[in-house]
Amino acid sequence: MNISVYDLGTLEMVGHVDAYPYKTGTAFIVTIPSSRLRAGEHGFHVHENPNVGPTQKPNGEIVYGGAAGAHYDPAKTGTHLGPYRNGHLGDLPVLTFESGGSCIQAVYAPRFPYDELKGRSVIIHLGGDNYTDHPPNGGGKARVLGGVAL
Repeated sequence: MNISVYDLGTLEMVGHVDAYPYKTGTAFIVTIPSSRLRAGEHGFHVHENPNVGPTQKPNGEIVYGGAAGAHYDPAKTGTHLGPYRNGHLGDLPVLTFESGGSCIQAVYAPRFPYDELKGRSVIIHLGGDNYTDHPPNGGGKARVLGGVAL
């Protein structure tokens, strides 16, 4: 499955994520030649809705990618434990970006069923992910890049 990835602030296409069934989970190959993300680790998740459009909080703040909803959590665990323990299924391995905002990386999510990806979205966050709930979302911040799995 090929997922086009967009900058959620500008809606410019910046790359793609290819997903493949592999063993018990899903292999993701991320190809982003350039983006506005700084070098370093960035959280990578499957979100529940097939929409990466913006939403607006009651205080008027715009949340880019807000329409994607929360991390995909069909078992309603309510916790971030990363791709290797029993929290949200949508917790994927962290991505490492290089200078210039590029990321060419393959990651494996052993618990994420490939057949549950279609009709969801993938989001890449500003900042890393420590696979816990402290700080909230494992330290991940704003939604910066994303795409819909059709």
